[in-house]
Amino acid sequence: MTRRGSKSPQNIQTKGYHPLWQTGAWLVGAGSLLGASWGLFNSYIPLLHDITAYIWGRAVFEVMRSGWWYPEWLPQLWFGFGLPVFHYYAPLYYWLLGGLQLIGLDVILSSKVIVGIGLLLGWSGVWLWVRQFAGKPVAFFSASLFIWAPYYLSLVYLRGAFPEFLALSILPWLFWAITRAFKLANRVNILAVMGVLAVLFITHTLTSGMAIGLGTLYVAYLYLFESRNKSIIVNWLVGLLGATALTAFYWLPMLSDLHLISSDIWVSERFAFFTNFPDLIDLINPRSNRDLGWLSLGIAHSIILVLALLGYREILNRRAARQTLIAGGVALFLVLLALPYSDWLWRLIPGLPYLQFPTRLLGPAILLIAVAAGILLENMFKHTRDQWIALVVTVGLVIAVYLPFTRTEPYLAEETKQLSAEDFSVYRYVNKTLFVLNQEENEEGITYFDRGIFSYEYLPRQIEIEKARQLASITMSEANHKFNQGLSPQFAKVEVREGVASIRPVREGLVDFEYQIAASQPSRLRINQWEFPNWQIWLDGQTANIEIVEDEPGQFLNVPVGSHTLTLKWQTSTLTRWSRYFSLAALLLLVAWGYGLGNFRKKKSAKLGRYDKNHPHKKSR
Repeated sequence: MTRRGSKSPQNIQTKGYHPLWQTGAWLVGAGSLLGASWGLFNSYIPLLHDITAYIWGRAVFEVMRSGWWYPEWLPQLWFGFGLPVFHYYAPLYYWLLGGLQLIGLDVILSSKVIVGIGLLLGWSGVWLWVRQFAGKPVAFFSASLFIWAPYYLSLVYLRGAFPEFLALSILPWLFWAITRAFKLANRVNILAVMGVLAVLFITHTLTSGMAIGLGTLYVAYLYLFESRNKSIIVNWLVGLLGATALTAFYWLPMLSDLHLISSDIWVSERFAFFTNFPDLIDLINPRSNRDLGWLSLGIAHSIILVLALLGYREILNRRAARQTLIAGGVALFLVLLALPYSDWLWRLIPGLPYLQFPTRLLGPAILLIAVAAGILLENMFKHTRDQWIALVVTVGLVIAVYLPFTRTEPYLAEETKQLSAEDFSVYRYVNKTLFVLNQEENEEGITYFDRGIFSYEYLPRQIEIEKARQLASITMSEANHKFNQGLSPQFAKVEVREGVASIRPVREGLVDFEYQIAASQPSRLRINQWEFPNWQIWLDGQTANIEIVEDEPGQFLNVPVGSHTLTLKWQTSTLTRWSRYFSLAALLLLVAWGYGLGNFRKKKSAKLGRYDKNHPHKKSR
């Protein structure tokens, strides 16, 4: 938020700050990082609501260990029927999780390492952004406000939504990159915008959608109020285009195959936005109860919002007042959009219901409130007569920030004591799930442990959620029957449902199977795997005639009397392959562009230097 030609962050001085303020800012910065990460050092496993963070993470590791570096299909899920999770779900967090396990860390420690990195990214991103228009003490305070927000910490210690948490931690870096590109539109800053956007695209799809909207608003603000220079708009569009090209390997196959799954499940029942509105009292609730306080904006954040919107004219200059008013106004709009009063807007704006949880808007809102706090406090210290007011406000806010509005002890902490890292190996987890099912069966016959195994939203079949739930119950019942007989709940890939036939496995790889079938009478086989175009199924070298039964899991195949060879193999689609080539080509072109432009400038500078030496009486431009 700095005009062209203004001082760079390195030149912003801290002269004039009260010594107590400077010391307090450093302590707040260090204390906020320590306090926010404190829950990562205890013995609890943050199991929470999203068990998928561990189940999928362990499954990805097992697949990557077998040599498939980009596992679009997880064969362990749905009790061996598999699901195309990462054909649709942004993969970066799970790549990192699998990679850390490949070097020897377990899935729990790997997740804690990534969360720790996320906290550092969130803190440093806000710090760098605020440093573009304020001094270091103010940047420390803004960064601390952001990472100590109850909602931000709830993504780790309550919901366990680690990919969303990582994306929200990267979001401040986007605004920092845009600000840098606005101040100096060189290749490094433009590539930074592209890079941050690309990382967001493959970290969390919904958060990246919000990032595009907020980034566009920020670019519009810079153009309308800071400088009528169209280059910022061009640079933003170039950044979007470059990020889109870099991540084509993910979004292009995903969009082309979106019709294969029931995307309506993403906005139904517990995913429906109208069932997830918080009450206004939840946002201003100061209680430390985890079930009530995690949606709170925080006392400190609320004070800042009120000061920014009501008292800005008395303590800010015109430009700073405008910045604070816009940041606070957008934050207030996001907060209102998260409340039930905005139900009509959610139904009116296309695509907005796919955000699922209105509370997701609180993340960007808290970020903007933290930045508004930085602008507010920076300008309070520019006037000597206001320093005593600023000190009082600062001390009060520091105390408010460290009140325990959000606890860093995991939800369901006692239950997680019974689980170890090895329990998240998919088939061991299945055994534990079935044990819990037999001990404490609920009304639906499925416990809260099952979500990481089934995940209806990625079932590659166009059915309603009730049908998906029935298929899950059938699969669970069959697995439970085997469990009670002392058999492994892991399904054989192929089994006889009708007739008489013997099945001998010849090759059973990760995504490559071959079986010899000897049928003494016409038989009906069930392939315990969900249908998907990438799976090629051959019977005796010919494409098999597969039958799909709506009320039954898997695929069915009729075989005549005699000996047969059945082959199942995953093949990467042509579109997927070419989208990867396209992303690689885009990466190489951007590297060449950046390197080539750098060399061009060096050569130009060298030529000008030689000209000056040869013509000392003339000045080069």
